[in-house]
Amino acid sequence: MRRTPMLLAIAFIAGLAGGYFARSARMSTLHEREARAADLVAIRKLHQADIDATMTQDLNALTTLWSDDAVNLGFPGPPVVGIKAMKEAMRSSRKTSRSSKYRDMRTK
Repeated sequence: MRRTPMLLAIAFIAGLAGGYFARSARMSTLHEREARAADLVAIRKLHQADIDATMTQDLNALTTLWSDDAVNLGFPGPPVVGIKAMKEAMRSSRKTSRSSKYRDMRTK
């Protein structure tokens, strides 16, 4: 009969430990959800800035969105790597384009 109180104490302590770990796991999940929501907002903001800069063909706005190690595969020839090279490739593609002047491509 002396085993019963000891088993109850062990079960109680195990229950407390399990509850503590379950609570901390739930709290970290809430923090992860908040961080994910903030990341999605930042991604949407960057995507909209990219759309605006692309549609207006604003080269300065585009270059602020690129990183130093950016790579563009959209030009003929080898990949274009870096902000300076991409900016020059954009300028030269404008010069060789059929239309001499880019226009705002957004619908009004």
